[in-house]
Amino acid sequence: MTALAPCLTCRQHLAHTRGCCPKCYRRHGAAVRARQTTWSALEVAGLALPARPAPAGWRHWDINP
Repeated sequence: MTALAPCLTCRQHLAHTRGCCPKCYRRHGAAVRARQTTWSALEVAGLALPARPAPAGWRHWDINP
């Protein structure tokens, strides 16, 4: 079991997606869609984690070992 981590951006809520809480993730996503930033720039700034395939984020076992 992994420890619960705070959001990389606000540090007030628990991280959910790409190291961000849902509120910060939506805000970052809106900024990326508006072409104000990129996910790569957010990663370099330490405000988001690299994208991972959906199963890799939560599954700690393999379906076909």
